[in-house]
Amino acid sequence: MNPLQALRVLTFTTLITLVTAVGAWAQSVVSSPPKAPHLFSITCPKGWIMTPPESLDDYTTFEGPNGTYIYFRAVSGSIEKAVAAGQAELKSNYRDLKLKPQETSKLDGLASAVIKGTGISTEDSTRYSIELTWVELPGSNIAEIWLESSIDDPSGLLRAFEIIKTFEAQKETSTHSLR
Repeated sequence: MNPLQALRVLTFTTLITLVTAVGAWAQSVVSSPPKAPHLFSITCPKGWIMTPPESLDDYTTFEGPNGTYIYFRAVSGSIEKAVAAGQAELKSNYRDLKLKPQETSKLDGLASAVIKGTGISTEDSTRYSIELTWVELPGSNIAEIWLESSIDDPSGLLRAFEIIKTFEAQKETSTHSLR
């Protein structure tokens, strides 16, 4: 290999290393609650804007392209109470709300309740596809996750589902409660 070829290979290898490193830095793992002890985390991908909560009761928000949103927080109490409170909040934030029956599922191996539907935002009159998930965590805590995407952008909701798959509950046997 002549010196010019060696220089090209070295330059190419360096460029690939830098691009890979930048890609790794472009996404960040976000924990909830934001201050320890953390109960779970979700990864915010490159191109999405993360807004931290202003208080312990507030949501961390990921805003994606084309008006897709993910809101999440940790709350204390039973999953039944969290679902009832979430449904009441939906009714105050959306009109023409159409919800499917509650389903059970698992996220990171933990029991969860899921409600899917559509509604028109009372804030901006956009019709959204909505999915709410509540995950049972140790210590009588619940991970509450809301997905909201314009009904005209089904790819946004699909991308949000991929992000939610990064959900990871704290694996410690801690029973810390937010109460």
